[in-house]
Amino acid sequence: MNFEVTPVFERNFTNDKKIVVNRGGTRSSKTYSCSQQLVHWLFTGYITETKQIKKGFASVVRKTRPALKATAYRDTIEIITKLGLIGNVKINKSELVVSYNDRSIEFFS
Repeated sequence: MNFEVTPVFERNFTNDKKIVVNRGGTRSSKTYSCSQQLVHWLFTGYITETKQIKKGFASVVRKTRPALKATAYRDTIEIITKLGLIGNVKINKSELVVSYNDRSIEFFS
């Protein structure tokens, strides 16, 4: 999968650690970069350049549903749309779940 990514995405995607902490202030691309990584996983099954998870759920959690919809969910839909792949995913807007094949990203507060 070929698309323009952020430096934070690159650091996360090439990291071999089990847990990665992303630090930064507002507008530091943490949410957007993680959304890019999840979209990459959704379509390829690769969560890092060496680790593949062929099926399952990824959960994105924020304290409130309005904050979740205004950030991570919106970013994820935007990335999928920019890639021209929005027609390939199943979106459950009431449950905030985006699915492709045997992989899903669920958003909840």
